Amino acid sequence: MHTEKPKVVSIRVCLNSCYCGIRLRDIVLSEECRILGLVRGNNLIFINENPQVKCDDVLLAVAINPMYAPELKVLLKKLKPLSDCQVSQQ
Repeated sequence: MHTEKPKVVSIRVCLNSCYCGIRLRDIVLSEECRILGLVRGNNLIFINENPQVKCDDVLLAVAINPMYAPELKVLLKKLKPLSDCQVSQQ
């Protein structure tokens, strides 16, 4: 068992994020990491509400073992080609 403290990671979702448009619970992470929720504007939305991820949301996740934090950051920054993105009007 590790003795280091868990590491919280926050990543802003950009237009061509792989997570834009999907439900929070559909984000698959390693066993050592968990999605906590997201920040939208001034609101904190927890995973149990299972919101659809939007551009400019800030994803909040935790690496239970802090050695997984760099991998978690890379995974949450995953992008798709801009040509695959659909710009939705809000």
